[in-house]
Amino acid sequence: MQSKKRLSINLTDRDVRVLSGIGFGNADRQKFKLEEADKKGLKVYVFVDPKILSINSSYFLSLFGESIRTLGEELFRDRYIFDCSTVIRERCIEPGIKEALKT
Repeated sequence: MQSKKRLSINLTDRDVRVLSGIGFGNADRQKFKLEEADKKGLKVYVFVDPKILSINSSYFLSLFGESIRTLGEELFRDRYIFDCSTVIRERCIEPGIKEALKT
């Protein structure tokens, strides 16, 4: 769902427990039009289904890395809102943000 100032994405459209792979991350980045969302200053709400047990760093970085580097950590955290389990946040999202900033 997309409105003028908001984009909602749902990372649950596959029958998987682990989101992984640069190819899938790049494909999802294009599918969700994140470069366009960043340019337009949209808030991006990311829902990660509780059935997802892990988000591999290659997937996370290919999906969100460019946005993190372009926007910077503070603006990325302001614009990208993750609705996910504590485990996903602590073990996948937070380390992914830090890793993106290193490259």
